[in-house]
Amino acid sequence: MKHTGKPGAAVSPCVLQPEPPESGQGLRGRINQKNVD
Repeated sequence: MKHTGKPGAAVSPCVLQPEPPESGQGLRGRINQKNVD
């Protein structure tokens, strides 16, 4: 694994890379439901 100088890249690439619609709806959807409840 090469260190590009961004710790977030190796730890959680999803943060830097745009998350797919399914992931976004899934994660945000659950969070929204929790907030609503």
